[in-house]
Amino acid sequence: MHAYRGSPALSGFRATRLLRQVQLAYPSVGGIVAEDVYFVQGEESFSAADEKILQDLLGCPPVLSATPPGVMNLVIPRPGTVSPWSSRATDIASNSGLSVKRVERGIAYYVEYLDARSDLCLAGCLHDRMTEVVVDRSRRPRSFSKTVPPSRW
Repeated sequence: MHAYRGSPALSGFRATRLLRQVQLAYPSVGGIVAEDVYFVQGEESFSAADEKILQDLLGCPPVLSATPPGVMNLVIPRPGTVSPWSSRATDIASNSGLSVKRVERGIAYYVEYLDARSDLCLAGCLHDRMTEVVVDRSRRPRSFSKTVPPSRW
């Protein structure tokens, strides 16, 4: 699976509002930066031309800034689900001649702390538990193709 850093995920207003909400519960948080992260399942490696098409479709900046400081919390769609964004993005990429199985979007939240406590669980403030999960910051998803068996009533 290929991963691409994207543009900022939140406008200045939304980032400020999120920071204020988080600081109400966790005063030791000094800052939050959010950026889009795109995951593409497809060929082992794309040609340079396909890579360029893919980055243009995803809106990846041509020059990336340094990775934001702080502890990363990666928010992705729940395993076994396909977001409407993913369905449309996959169709667009396929119609552009790319050999992709799935394109998915996540958000990487980089949280800066004012003290040494970096083990706070901010997941409840950063994602919607019904549709998203927070992935352990040391791992990134390897595949989105796993299916969840139907539950019994």
